[in-house]
Amino acid sequence: MTVRDKCRTIAAILTALLIFSMLPVYSRAGDGDGSEEWTKSKESGNTLVYDDKYDVLDKKEKKALLKLMDELSIYGNVCFVTDSEPGIADESDADRKADAYYYERFEDEDGLLLLFDYDEGYTEEEHCMMWMVTYGALEKKIRPSKCNTILDNAYNNNSYHDWYGYAASSFQQAYDLLETGRLAEPMKYISNIFLALILGLLINFIIAMWSIRSRIPGDDEVLLGLFQSYKTSGVKLDYVGTTRTYSPQSSSSGGGRSGGGGGGGHSHSGGGHRA
Repeated sequence: MTVRDKCRTIAAILTALLIFSMLPVYSRAGDGDGSEEWTKSKESGNTLVYDDKYDVLDKKEKKALLKLMDELSIYGNVCFVTDSEPGIADESDADRKADAYYYERFEDEDGLLLLFDYDEGYTEEEHCMMWMVTYGALEKKIRPSKCNTILDNAYNNNSYHDWYGYAASSFQQAYDLLETGRLAEPMKYISNIFLALILGLLINFIIAMWSIRSRIPGDDEVLLGLFQSYKTSGVKLDYVGTTRTYSPQSSSSGGGRSGGGGGGGHSHSGGGHRA
């Protein structure tokens, strides 16, 4: 190898190192702790569990979230958990994991757990299954449909992949629902409007079809009219037969979707949203 070839090789290596050093490096926003923390609420006496294994919240966000969890703890134990799932996390995986986590620690005590179950492998375009489960008295007040709505609202009302925003909004909505019994359900209202419009059109269609059919004379009326015409005019008429024409009415069908969870030989409610 000549001196020129050696220089070219060194230059190529240095160029490759320079390009590699300029590639973006993605990191989590967390504080690097990621350990399970238990706190006893001074006001309610219930337990707060903060277990950010995936380290997605920083110290400031963690402090703010624990404050919201403490307010919610007057209704039961409150847990925030992040974890990862090999491949793509789905509803069944998230429900199984959330249920096992809570039941191992509190069994059927009143409480709520919010899980962010991430797809394994952290990238800029990270995705997770957000899942909420409730137990005891909370299970009766926050049913699967309410869990779904809470997490749908959290996702729609915050910036894309704002993990703190999703968690804070979820706990705040759960607290408001338990306090007031009300929950913002915009999609439900929109669906009800569309259903009302479709029902109105269907009723108008049925009335119109009934009106048209009611003005068409039956076979007996037609024959009676012909018979009367024969008697008055003296024209001979031979009756051959009657023909009926069947005109089928149109029909429509629809479907719906519901969400929920259960298992492990004990009762709980669950619902979620993929983010």
